[in-house]
Formats: sequence, structure tokens, C-alpha cells
Amino acid sequence: MLIKIKDYFKQLQLLHGALTFGVLVILIVFQYVLPKQEHLVNQQAVYFGFGIAVVCVIVSRIVFVNITTKNRVKERMKEKLDAYRSAFVIQIGILEGGAIFNAILLYLFGSEINFAMSLALVFLMITRRPTKKDVYRTMYPDNVQNTALDKDDKIII
Repeated sequence: MLIKIKDYFKQLQLLHGALTFGVLVILIVFQYVLPKQEHLVNQQAVYFGFGIAVVCVIVSRIVFVNITTKNRVKERMKEKLDAYRSAFVIQIGILEGGAIFNAILLYLFGSEINFAMSLALVFLMITRRPTKKDVYRTMYPDNVQNTALDKDDKIII
């Protein structure tokens, strides 16, 4: 399937928005919409949620860097962009998993720390918004001019 550069980035940003918005909706529902219940705050659950959030941040970054680094040597732009998209989706998915896990802990135990951890992971997801500049910096680190990414109507082959 042939796709233009501008359409590729539209699709990637739409995917990013959908994944981020989905977690944010879940978090808002658990915090503000569902009726509050009397919970005994489980300190172990709070620490576990915090640990999961930290591990998700570290693992998501390591996986992203490993996948993109391995695929920088590829010659074709389509292969590089596909590798970037795969790494990006995995990274956002790991952050999303940690945020949803903490949202569930918030619902079960009512701890505001789990809410803060979920919110922090959603914030990280928002800041990872894919742009041409980010793709260029990640996949072409040698500062070799790649004018192909600058041409929106260019077809990715």
C-alpha cells in the first residue's frame, strides 16, 4: 500500500491520540464518575503501583531505543518508518498498561498516589507525541539531510 508522508504522520498522531485519550477516559471515570466507596488504603498496593509505574517508564524507553537503534541501518525509508511506528506503539502500550493498572488500583483501594501515578504516565504519553522532527532525530542521528521527510506529498516506498 502506498502512503504519503503527511498521511503517515496523521495516522501515527491519530493512533497516539486514541491511545492517550482512552487511558485518560478510564482514569477520569475511575476517579470522578464512579461512586466513591469506603476503602482501606492498602500500602502494599500503593507501593506496588508506584513500582509498576517506574518499571513501565524504564522498560518503555529501553524497548523504544533498542528497536529504533537496530533499525537505523536500514536503507529504505519505509522500513525505518515502520520500525519507528512499531517501537512507538510498543512504548505507548507499555505506558498505557502501567497507567491502567494504577487506575485499577485507584478504583480498588482509593489511593490518590495511584491516581497521581496514572496521571504521570498519561502525561508522559502526551509528551511522546510523534513528530517529523522526532522521527528524523531518532532514525537519522548522523544529521544527514533527509529531505524526503520534509516533502509531505512524497510517497513512502
